[in-house]
Amino acid sequence: MRLPRVRIHRPDLAIYSQTEEATFGRDPTWNNPDIVTNDWGPFHLMEAVEARIANRSARANATNAVINCLVGPFGIGMPQSLYASHKTTVVAGNAVTIRFPLDATLHGTESQRLSFTIQAEHPFDTEPINNRGSQCIDGRQTSTSGRRFAIDVPVRNPLAAGRRIDLRLIPGELNAAIDWTQHDFAPGEEKVVRVDITVPAELHGTDDSPNKQPVSLIATWDGGKLLGGATVIARIDT
Repeated sequence: MRLPRVRIHRPDLAIYSQTEEATFGRDPTWNNPDIVTNDWGPFHLMEAVEARIANRSARANATNAVINCLVGPFGIGMPQSLYASHKTTVVAGNAVTIRFPLDATLHGTESQRLSFTIQAEHPFDTEPINNRGSQCIDGRQTSTSGRRFAIDVPVRNPLAAGRRIDLRLIPGELNAAIDWTQHDFAPGEEKVVRVDITVPAELHGTDDSPNKQPVSLIATWDGGKLLGGATVIARIDT
């Protein structure tokens, strides 16, 4: 007697993933559309990190999914540690928003910039590549910083072995340059790259209707493998 085949449906938890974007040949941003960490007036950390987690499966719920929030210093290749975890159920074809309140130590960070990673976990997930997304942003307003400014971004080799790291800039609508593009790093070495940004004269905005323009810095190693990145946002309000 031949038994009928039973198809097992599995969930697919997903967040905007820089690794997934790079795998498909797209330039990723670290101003993650699924993670909110900062607000303006001036640029500052919010009281809580908000992360949107979707379930791309049309049939299988993600029951008792674990959503982890990792936090570290602003920069590329910087160490992160687990900050908080949240257990939830994401219904098939739907999404949830998880809030991770920041404690006073993190919220009081002088530079008001940190790096965050959200990791969604479920034992039966079908596509692990889209389970992990990061947010690493800094921001400047033209009303306070002018139309030309520079931002220092730390770049670190997180490995216990030497690595050559290459940097690439995605300036978008802005004019931008960096002071180095390649460096041979010792194990654990950290080096700052300066990002010089100029807002073109034709770009304008107001406080009520600002024009936000990103500049993304992408770091690769081992023949083009993605290490990480950071995005600087110019809030044009003049």
